[in-house]
Amino acid sequence: MQKPFSLDKAINGGRVETRCGFVVVKINFDTGIDETPIAAIVLEEISEVNGRWRTKRQRKKHTTTRIEPCMTLYHVDGRLHDDKDDDWDLVIIEEP
Repeated sequence: MQKPFSLDKAINGGRVETRCGFVVVKINFDTGIDETPIAAIVLEEISEVNGRWRTKRQRKKHTTTRIEPCMTLYHVDGRLHDDKDDDWDLVIIEEP
């Protein structure tokens, strides 16, 4: 169950993910930057479709999926942007 990001819960070992479900493997709470003090390494899942073009449409042949680590800076409230919500905002995952 997703809960809003809480700095206290994250510091005390709560499970942190992005809103869209990407796993956060490492998190640092002191980047030295006043606006974005949280740095997180997010494992981004990327899917690519390899295919070839036929007349007016692409014929899908193979879909490859890979996971890439992406270091992202966040505001204190776990948001990527200070003025809007994003799928990459941090949330706390609590088990029922």
